[in-house]
Amino acid sequence: MGPVVGALERRGLIERAPDPAHQRILRTQLTRAGTRLLDQLSAVVAALEDEVLADLAPAQREAMIDGLRSCMRRRAAGIDTQP
Repeated sequence: MGPVVGALERRGLIERAPDPAHQRILRTQLTRAGTRLLDQLSAVVAALEDEVLADLAPAQREAMIDGLRSCMRRRAAGIDTQP
């Protein structure tokens, strides 16, 4: 995680600052540039979702998106999805 955060910070997309209550904790937040990029990427992702899922009924789309998000959360948490 450290290298990713460092790369985002070098690109000016996030900034880190000590937590005022706990000086050993570094808080990370988006910069204005990071927020702009996130907004742009959100629009791109929404367009791709529409394109890829165009043939599915609304309930099927929601189920597919929920399933994929669940997989991503498990993967990010390091939970093995293989039997």
